[in-house]
Amino acid sequence: MSGMSSLTGYQGWRPMHVGISYGDPNGGLHGAFAVLCALMYRARTGKGQYIDLSQWETSTAMVAEGLLDYSMNGTQPERDGNHDAHMSPHGVFRSAGEDRWVSLAVRDENEWRRFCSVIAQPTLATDPRFATLSARQQHEDTLDALVMAWTSTRSPEEATVQLQAVGIPAAPAMSNKDLSTDPHLNSRPIFTYLDHPEVGKQQHVGIPWQMSKTPLAVQRPAPLLGQDTEYVLRDLLGYSAEEIGVMKEKQVLT
Repeated sequence: MSGMSSLTGYQGWRPMHVGISYGDPNGGLHGAFAVLCALMYRARTGKGQYIDLSQWETSTAMVAEGLLDYSMNGTQPERDGNHDAHMSPHGVFRSAGEDRWVSLAVRDENEWRRFCSVIAQPTLATDPRFATLSARQQHEDTLDALVMAWTSTRSPEEATVQLQAVGIPAAPAMSNKDLSTDPHLNSRPIFTYLDHPEVGKQQHVGIPWQMSKTPLAVQRPAPLLGQDTEYVLRDLLGYSAEEIGVMKEKQVLT
């Protein structure tokens, strides 16, 4: 749920853009996996492989349920925004503060009863409109309004602590600032601070994985315009100092 975009107002959950391009990262992940498989094959046989990869096909693999629904039932899945076919309530709800939101998911009847206790409305657990998953989904707009009446009186962090304390998945919908200052992320070596000659010390996102035998780190800030031109031409491409000088004189280089 962390990828869900913010809503500007409550009108019953409407379909929305997810905010990222699924094709790009999934095409890359499938490509990396295919390369690893080909390398393993080469290690065993000494022979290479030709990889035919379609980003369209890697994206299609993510909607298997929809394809099966159409092939077996001839129906199109309904757009349900932040709702879920197997959980209710499920969504991103407005919290106290300016454009603050909390995401939560109630996965079964035990969690539903605990949720009702947390929001100090235990009678909702036996209310015929909400007593079962099917009933809750039939009255989802009403249920969402009840949930938001509770979340809107507390910060996303406060709601998250209260819900997680009783085993209900919940998390704030974070802005860039929230991520930058998040205590959990800052307790791990994901952020690094580097001095830049023009803008001073700035926070950078580091390497998102750590390896036990290979220390990883961002080694320097972003280069200035043209900072590495001579290094690339001389050390990587093999141009002589004279050839680089000629390019400068002809204003080929900036």
